[in-house]
Amino acid sequence: MSVQNDTFILSSRGWLLSAVFGTLFIFFTMTGLHLFQFIFGALLLAVLIIFRS
Repeated sequence: MSVQNDTFILSSRGWLLSAVFGTLFIFFTMTGLHLFQFIFGALLLAVLIIFRS
């Protein structure tokens, strides 16, 4: 029986995509474009849910 030593929250394939969506979410939050903020916030949450370990 093997023990999994992975302590990361996300899969290794999800880090880049979540970083891109997170950066765009923060950018649109600072600029005040609420529609794009909502879209990229929802995409960020979806990616975090899909790629969780």
